[in-house]
Amino acid sequence: MITLQEYLDKNYKNIAKERVDIININNQELGLERSYLDLRDFKNLETLICEGFDITKIDISNCFKLEHLYFNSTTPNLNITNNPNLVKISWSFSLRNLEVNNNSNLTVLNLSNNELTNVSFLRNLPCPEKLIALELNNNNIQTTDLEIFRNFVNLAILSIGADDNQRVNKGFYNHFYGSLEPLRNLFNLNTLRIENTDISSGLEYLKGNLVETMEGFFIKCEVCYPSAKVKSIQDELKIYGYNLLD
Repeated sequence: MITLQEYLDKNYKNIAKERVDIININNQELGLERSYLDLRDFKNLETLICEGFDITKIDISNCFKLEHLYFNSTTPNLNITNNPNLVKISWSFSLRNLEVNNNSNLTVLNLSNNELTNVSFLRNLPCPEKLIALELNNNNIQTTDLEIFRNFVNLAILSIGADDNQRVNKGFYNHFYGSLEPLRNLFNLNTLRIENTDISSGLEYLKGNLVETMEGFFIKCEVCYPSAKVKSIQDELKIYGYNLLD
């Protein structure tokens, strides 16, 4: 059995790597071994899709044109400092750390189903107003309010809850709490997921795009354990006759 690095080196042996603009590989089809992944020679890579790999480290530091990064594989850290053209990132499995200081073009950031414990890295995002989708579901983010999302004024999708009940029952979930008030100026918001959190108030601040214009708005605020304070928002929505979606 060979590693992913060996597989790429073999398959692109007779191809000029600098001409490759997309790599799309799925380990369910290949069954490759755990390895380090060095893509520095793919200097014109624009799209990278990796599914189902166990990767110790990935190096995309020379992929200056990279715009789309889709990664459903095991690796704890991701360095995208040298990838300023990134527009969309979807990364799930075991990510623990991320820096976005040099990523001013991001519009979609999906980091659901990882091992993040805080959202402080979002403070360093150069242009938060460009982001239209931010998904952080099913991490282990420790106690924090929603203040950090106040400047993401063009978000259409904000997912910060937890729908993996097995992880929730083990205490592994996002510990967001407090009021929805920091979202009051997110006028484009049409999807909000706060299930199994301790966010307990502030629904009135979303009336303009939620309660009074429910058609087309999706909200999840279900609970799988009795002490989740988001139940108070769930109960308030029932008063408005809102159809809570499972």
